[in-house]
Amino acid sequence: MFQIQARKKIAIAMTAALFLNVFLMPGLGFKKEVHAEEGNENYGNIALGKEVTSNINSPDVPKVVDGFFNGAVGEQNSRLYVSGKQAQGSFIEISLQEEYSLIGSGVFSGFDAAGKVDDVAQNYIFQYWDGVQWQDIPGSQVVDNQQQANTTYFEKPVQTNKVKFLYTGMESFRIKEIVLYNENSDNNIAYGKKVIASSYHDGGSSGLDTRKYPCFIVDGDRVAEDVFWQPHINNDDEEHWIEVDFGKEFKIDRAHLYTGNEDGSKVLGSGKLQYNAQGEWIDVPDFLLIENKENFLEVHFKELISTDKVRLVCTEKGRDFIVRELQVFQVAEDNNQDPEEPESPKVDDTEGEDKPAQEQEKKPKKVYADYHGPRYTRDIQGSTGLWSYTGNASKSKTTDTFVNYNGDLIGKDGRNQIAATAYPIVGMQSQNDPDYIEYQILLAKTAHIDGFL
Repeated sequence: MFQIQARKKIAIAMTAALFLNVFLMPGLGFKKEVHAEEGNENYGNIALGKEVTSNINSPDVPKVVDGFFNGAVGEQNSRLYVSGKQAQGSFIEISLQEEYSLIGSGVFSGFDAAGKVDDVAQNYIFQYWDGVQWQDIPGSQVVDNQQQANTTYFEKPVQTNKVKFLYTGMESFRIKEIVLYNENSDNNIAYGKKVIASSYHDGGSSGLDTRKYPCFIVDGDRVAEDVFWQPHINNDDEEHWIEVDFGKEFKIDRAHLYTGNEDGSKVLGSGKLQYNAQGEWIDVPDFLLIENKENFLEVHFKELISTDKVRLVCTEKGRDFIVRELQVFQVAEDNNQDPEEPESPKVDDTEGEDKPAQEQEKKPKKVYADYHGPRYTRDIQGSTGLWSYTGNASKSKTTDTFVNYNGDLIGKDGRNQIAATAYPIVGMQSQNDPDYIEYQILLAKTAHIDGFL
C-alpha cells in the first residue's frame, strides 16, 4: 500500500514539469515517429534564396544564398572570391522580405589548394537594419577565424528584415554560403548553437569539396540529401563524437535524433548522449542506442537535466554513419526563467444575471485530464484490474498481434509486468486507495488541472 509519509514527501516536491513528464507523455525511452514532421518555412536557414545586393562586382554574389554549402559539383572552388585589395569594407546585404527574430549566423568559406585550406573568411561582422540605419549585431563579430564552417550565436535575438555581412579584414576570401538562423518556437535549444566534433568527412579521394560539417546537425534541416554531419572513418580505434554548446545552462527533458538515409543505411547503430556536469561528461540514462535501425528517435528523460552542453558519442568503433539533426529541448515551463503565477479565478456571486459576451470570453478555460481505470492491487481489491491484460489483435498488421501482461509477475528489474507504456514512479497502485487518490489530486493541482474525466 502507498505509505502516507512517502506520499506527502513526493507530492510536495513534485513540480508541474515532472507531472507532465510522467503522466501525460506517451512513454519513456525510445519512440518511433509515426508521421513525418511538417516543414516550417520560417525555421532553419531563412537566408536561402533571398535577394542579395553588394558592392562586390561579381556575378557570383547570388551564390552565397543558393544552398550549395560546398559548391556545386565541378565548381567547388569557383564561388564568390574577393581579393585582398577589395576585401576591407566589402559587404553583402540580404533582404529577408519580412521581419524575423535572428539568433545566429553561419559562414562557409575557403577552399582546398594543394592539400591546404586557403581564402577562409577570417574577419567580419554582421549588421542589421533597424528601420533607420545599420547597427552591429552584438556577438556577431569574428576575428582571425580559421574554420571553413564557422557559426556564431548572437548575444540576443535581433528583430529585422535586412542583414548585412561586412568584411573587416584586409586578406582575400572566398564565400560559399551565408546562413541566417531564425529563432524557433519549439524550445529546441540546440538549434543554431556552436558545434565541435572529433572529425568530419572531407571528401576523401574524390577531389570534390563534399564536406559534412558538424554545424549541419543544428541547422534546422532534417531532410536535405547532402546536408548532414559524417565523421571521417580512417581506422577502427577512433571514438567519434559531436558536441553542442548551448552557451548557458538550461533544464532539458528530451531529445530528437535524425540519422541515416531513408533506405536504413548509415544510421547510428550504437551510441549514447552525454551532458556536461561541471566539466565531467555524464551519460543520459535514457539515451542509449544498441543495434538501432531507426532513422528517427525521440527520447524523454525520466529526470530533468541541467547542463550547458551535450555530446553524441558513437560507441561502435569503425562504423560509418551520418547524423542529420540533433534537437535538444528545454523544459516548456522553464524557458530559463521563473514562470509567472496564474491569477486566481474570481468568484462570481451574481447568479441569474446575463453577462456581456465580451466578459464571458475573458473567462479562463477549464483544463481536464482523462482518467483511465480500473487499476487495482491484490491487497485492496484482491485483483489487479487493467494492470493485467491479455488480447489478440487479429486484424492488426503488426508482427506480434498477441499481448499478455500479468501484474502479479515481477521482473528482474523489480518491476511488476503491468500493461502500461510508462511505468509509474510510485509503482503499481490501486485507484481505490485513499492515500493514492489524494496524491493524484495534489499532482493535478500542482499542474493547474481543474478535474478528471
